[in-house]
Amino acid sequence: MSEDLTRALQTMTEHTVEAKTRADCGELIIRLMKKMH
Repeated sequence: MSEDLTRALQTMTEHTVEAKTRADCGELIIRLMKKMH
């Protein structure tokens, strides 16, 4: 399930036009991945 969530977030990030939102999503993905490990 967490892999699907990460994939969904990455897809969302790729389709986000606004650079700041993209950066925030990237940080969120990194934070989530750190929590998982």
